[in-house]
Amino acid sequence: MVEFVLKVYTSLQYNLMGFLPTFFEGNNLELV
Repeated sequence: MVEFVLKVYTSLQYNLMGFLPTFFEGNNLELV
């Protein structure tokens, strides 16, 4: 169970690391 949670967490972390920069660039930081 713990290994599964760690796998999901790391995969989500990598996805956020790749997603957030493009997300903010696309919106020109309008949400801040």
